[in-house]
Amino acid sequence: MTPVTQMIHNPVMTSRLKTPLMTLLGSRQHSAKRGHVATMADPMYNSGGVAFFLCLAAVLGLAGVGCAVGGAGALHSDCNDSGRFERADGSCADTFRPVWWAIHFEAVVLILSYALILWGLLGRVRIMLVAFISMATIDVMDELEKVLQLKDVAFYKAIESREEEIDVTMAGLILLGMVNFILVMVVGVTAASGPEPSPPARPTAPLKEAPRPARQQQQQQPATIV
Repeated sequence: MTPVTQMIHNPVMTSRLKTPLMTLLGSRQHSAKRGHVATMADPMYNSGGVAFFLCLAAVLGLAGVGCAVGGAGALHSDCNDSGRFERADGSCADTFRPVWWAIHFEAVVLILSYALILWGLLGRVRIMLVAFISMATIDVMDELEKVLQLKDVAFYKAIESREEEIDVTMAGLILLGMVNFILVMVVGVTAASGPEPSPPARPTAPLKEAPRPARQQQQQQPATIV
């Protein structure tokens, strides 16, 4: 009989191997169950008011992205087609590049936010998500101010466009800013009223060595020389 076969058929060795294996599997199941319970206890996933504001933010976000893309796209196209637009500090691409960057960054942040919320990963990256939403809000509000300045100087007349296109662009940026405000409040409020952190797991007691059978002890004792 090989040593491996002896280990398998030895009840003492089998119990020694079985105990740490069951302990490891039990700890993994307990940690997975604890993570599931923590996710379900998060007010983000079990509050009707939070669900309403998330749906409202999603609708406003789609409308905002559509208005911003449509208005900025129309202005950019009219600027390229205009023969009277001449500026000393740049071209049409230089004028609308910051607006496009703000819109694209905002769209990526919204997609990331709802993906993390739907997948139940918000509890791990809540602070990072709030930081990204805040950066997107600053960018959107900055570009809104620049578009408003273009309207004040009648920029749409210089590129042979219409004032409504600037109004649509501004409306889209305002909606995106409102969406960011809603998301920051929802994520922040649910973090403040979230579940208390679970206490650390207690260390398991060291395994005691099982007593050896009397027959095995007799076999290991050296023979007495008479």
